[in-house]
Amino acid sequence: MKKTKRILATVLALTLAFALFGCGGASGGGDYGGEETETEANIPEDPGVGDRFTFGMFDGNPIEWRVLDVADGKVLVISEEILTQQMYYKNLLSVTWETSDIRSWLNGEFYTAAFGSGDRDKIAETEVGNPDSEDYGTPGGNDTADKIFLLSLDEVNRYFADYADRAATYEQQITWWWLRSPGSLDYFASRIGGVGDVFTGGAVVNAPDGGVRPAMWINL
Repeated sequence: MKKTKRILATVLALTLAFALFGCGGASGGGDYGGEETETEANIPEDPGVGDRFTFGMFDGNPIEWRVLDVADGKVLVISEEILTQQMYYKNLLSVTWETSDIRSWLNGEFYTAAFGSGDRDKIAETEVGNPDSEDYGTPGGNDTADKIFLLSLDEVNRYFADYADRAATYEQQITWWWLRSPGSLDYFASRIGGVGDVFTGGAVVNAPDGGVRPAMWINL
């Protein structure tokens, strides 16, 4: 009788665990529906800075992009809103953009799931510069070649006019978002505050609530 009770208790515990946590592993965020996404890019014929258009899917919704620059037959865009929240790097250790988890996620799971093969062909591979921090001297690491990236401090200062222009929301709530540039220490990454202020010192890389606004160059 006692053995039967132990078995029933074990089954009940496993059932509750399955109901609470499911059977899948950890994910970088976002639900892509399990199938390749193929959408029509609504890129304007003659795009200009400040234009918005949709391209790709995330959490079952089209992603809206803002045009930051147009050059050499390509358009630089950033997601209009924060798409998800996640750590820059899972451990509180020295890290650069090159070795960060967020870079791996953007150029792996996000890139392949949010865009179909036809969409991916339109995304240009970009030589991404990673200079040392001007304020703190923190190493920025090696330059990288990326399809998807986060903006740097230099880029955010170049392409955004003011606090209000930089502010962004996640699930209709104003919150902060990551930049790829190093922060005050080698386990900090720079960020944009909730009201659009620029924090060159940044946040610890394993902060779980950092917003993600992907950026990329798209071939016209």
